[in-house]
Amino acid sequence: MRRDLRKAILTISACAIPFAFTESLFYPSYWEPHFLWNLVEKIGFGVEDIIFIVGIGALTSSAYPFFFKKRFSETASKKVNVSISRITIAFFTIAVLVFLAVIIKIPMIYGSVGVMLLISAGIVSFRTDLLLPSVYGGVITCMIYTLICLVLSIVFKDIFQIVWHGEKFSGIYIAGVLLEEYLYSFSAGVAGTIFYPFVAGKKFI
Repeated sequence: MRRDLRKAILTISACAIPFAFTESLFYPSYWEPHFLWNLVEKIGFGVEDIIFIVGIGALTSSAYPFFFKKRFSETASKKVNVSISRITIAFFTIAVLVFLAVIIKIPMIYGSVGVMLLISAGIVSFRTDLLLPSVYGGVITCMIYTLICLVLSIVFKDIFQIVWHGEKFSGIYIAGVLLEEYLYSFSAGVAGTIFYPFVAGKKFI
């Protein structure tokens, strides 16, 4: 429906893949699902992690421009390609923040939320025009993610009580979905919405 969004979707989905390898920071402390071929015990992550994180990348990079009928435009007169240097700096900063979260023993579900919001704040400090898109993107992503979770909870009754260890965290369930999932989806939406326009020198119009 929106072919103009495909480059953003592919770029952010590709950038998101390395985060699939961090499953061991969430499993089994935060949740404990069954993985195909029990790969999480063998290599620290599963095929499901790659599918999930690519899906999150695709959703967050396209939800805001799709629902709010926005498209990408150049911020300068000359066309700017995706900046590898900006992506590298962002990944290095994320790695440092994740390392600090591990060192000071912040549960990674909260650490990931904090990292995504901090990275987003850093981007917005350079690009104030991306502030409102980041907020709207976070809200719309959270709404879509919640809808998916609600369908999941209907298909698999009590899945959020069985698979997620909510009692070790907030223990708060909203419409049957653990509070931390709302926080995660919102912060992912905030970061994913503005990462592509930042690294590609684009703006929403």
